[in-house]
Amino acid sequence: MAATGETNGSGIGTRRGGPIRWVAESFLEERDRWPLWAAVLFGAGMVVYFSLPDEPPVWAGTAAVAISLLVTVAGRRQGTILTGALAAAIFAAGFALADWRTSRLATPVIDREMRAEAIQGRIVGVEDQGRYQRIVLVDLMVPGLAPGETPARVRIRTPKKDVALAPGMTVAGLIVLTPPRPPIAPGAFDFQRHAYFQGFGATGYSLGAVSILSDTAGGDGLWLSRYRQAVYERIVAAVPGREGTIAAALLTGERGAIPDSILSAFRDSGLAHLLAISGL
Repeated sequence: MAATGETNGSGIGTRRGGPIRWVAESFLEERDRWPLWAAVLFGAGMVVYFSLPDEPPVWAGTAAVAISLLVTVAGRRQGTILTGALAAAIFAAGFALADWRTSRLATPVIDREMRAEAIQGRIVGVEDQGRYQRIVLVDLMVPGLAPGETPARVRIRTPKKDVALAPGMTVAGLIVLTPPRPPIAPGAFDFQRHAYFQGFGATGYSLGAVSILSDTAGGDGLWLSRYRQAVYERIVAAVPGREGTIAAALLTGERGAIPDSILSAFRDSGLAHLLAISGL
């Protein structure tokens, strides 16, 4: 047995004072790697938050950070206490940030399907999907929903028409709204969670083309979105067919018009990451 420790039956060295002291001393010895451990602890706090079955109080994470920092200051002369409290503070900070971000993005989400409502909204995003366009609407007016019940953003699919839709336009039409769909199987992609953090309170489709009520081009702060769409339309006009949709997607990030067969080929060839970072 060495002076500073012993080896247990599994061959793992332990320090006197038990496993907690061993972990603390080992952590202190890796001061040069603390930035890496900080990222791990911070991320672990976020993972724990999103793993909880129920929403915790908003103040829980902040309180945990404050208590951990107080213990850090009080125990700064004792390595074990300092290490544990500092690790707990970083972990709690990740938890608190995830909690704060979730509460900050709180948006009304409809809980039932709303069929064929005459809905009005302003376009802030347009995505080409071949025969259809997918648009993002804000500043919504939905019959039957009070302002506090109306989603901040919705995403709908609408048929293309002669006049192209663009960010900044205010449109209206008969639209079917549905709540964001849950995962189709345990562990599958959670579109509900994704939609929530994107600010979407509903998705849906229009019955026929929407009508353009007004266009605030240039005075709505959406110039970058309009510029991106103009680049996309110019590319697909100059390079027709699937080649044009791929070229436009790589430059602008709009991937909706790429055929499914081409998307599958990208995945099978190991090149899907090129589309994932498209538009940068």
